[in-house]
Amino acid sequence: MESEKAFVIYNIKPVLPGHSLVIPKRHVETWEELTTSEITEIGLLSQALYRVLREAFGSEGYNLVVQDGEGTGQTVDHVHMHVIPRKNRDMSNFKLYATIFYGLFKRKILKPKELISNVSKLKIISSRLYPEYVVASIKNTIK
Repeated sequence: MESEKAFVIYNIKPVLPGHSLVIPKRHVETWEELTTSEITEIGLLSQALYRVLREAFGSEGYNLVVQDGEGTGQTVDHVHMHVIPRKNRDMSNFKLYATIFYGLFKRKILKPKELISNVSKLKIISSRLYPEYVVASIKNTIK
């Protein structure tokens, strides 16, 4: 999914199934560098993504996580929002945050077949629910 100022990618090392990232197109390192319109688009795209993830993975809720600055565990010098779909009792909150913020638990890299299957499912659902958002080619998610 993509809007004028932000886009979504599927995390190849998801904490939980459906874990995706919403990323502003303009390169900025921190949340405070974003414009109001970029923050608005990231929020709207995250909301749309959640609806897609709920249908695709049967999630009951979700976590939104932004690691902003080195002290938070940010490892990529480009601000982004993690959208992590959740189900009741899927993982303790401690383990979720320990995994995201501190890397205390290993995350497996998805095999290409599983990645393509998940992204294909999300592309079909997003095209139906949100035709106003451009749906990027699956090839663009695998580099």
